[in-house]
Amino acid sequence: MKSLPVLTERQLLYYGETPIAVDSPEWDDFLKREIHFKFIPKQQGSILLHNISLRCNPRSNANYWYAIRKVNNRIRQEYLGKNVNLTYENIVNTCHKLSLGDYEYWTLKNREKKERQANKKYSLDEFSKVLKLLSNKIDENYDGYTEKNAALLISDVLYLVTKLTN
Repeated sequence: MKSLPVLTERQLLYYGETPIAVDSPEWDDFLKREIHFKFIPKQQGSILLHNISLRCNPRSNANYWYAIRKVNNRIRQEYLGKNVNLTYENIVNTCHKLSLGDYEYWTLKNREKKERQANKKYSLDEFSKVLKLLSNKIDENYDGYTEKNAALLISDVLYLVTKLTN
């Protein structure tokens, strides 16, 4: 079995014989080729407390990276971003978050979730304003719309609303 590349606190990725500096052109090439590596953050003393697994979820248009750590038999996963967002600072900050104690970590996750929901509500309010403007436009130019076109438009709008609320 092939061993995983390892990123250390010195911002070097050990992969084969030559270390790769993070944020270098070689780093960009590495991220395009690989989908998994380990990050060993700076530890307290000489005992290895933990390491973080970084995995790529390739999609058709981009690679999306996640930091993963198992704590007390529960998986913690944090989104890191696309290849261009995968900087050493971003990795360290995310791994610090994964290294928090249970109470601190899950409190932070719940706070972030509430913030996302509040932002989603704001998006819905903005969306409803757009719908009102669209409705006014349809009323002004009703001659060009048939009932079938209006029904299709309404179904598209309802689909968008359900996507925003889920």
